[in-house]
Amino acid sequence: MSASILVVDDEPLLQEAVKCVLHSQGYDVATAGTGEEALTRIAQQAFDVIVSDIKMPGLTGLEVLERSRPSRRCASAPAITSRSRSSWTTSC
Repeated sequence: MSASILVVDDEPLLQEAVKCVLHSQGYDVATAGTGEEALTRIAQQAFDVIVSDIKMPGLTGLEVLERSRPSRRCASAPAITSRSRSSWTTSC
C-alpha cells in the first residue's frame, strides 16, 4: 500500500503538477482547491502527508494544519507548506 498524500493549492495548474509528480513516484494523491475542501477530505480519509500552499483565499494552509491537528486521522501526518515565488514581493 502506497503512502497517501493530500495536496492543497488554490492554483489548479500547480496542484495538478504536484499531483502528477507524486503520482508518478507511486503515491496515492488526493487534491483540494481550498482550505475548506481540505478539511472535508481530512475528515473523510487519513493522510500520511499533507502538502499545502500557505496563502490561499479563505482558510490559509497554516489554518488548515491547525484545524486538522486535533483530528485523529492525521494527527501525526507530516505537513509541508509552500508559497509560490510569484506571490513574493521584493524591494530593491
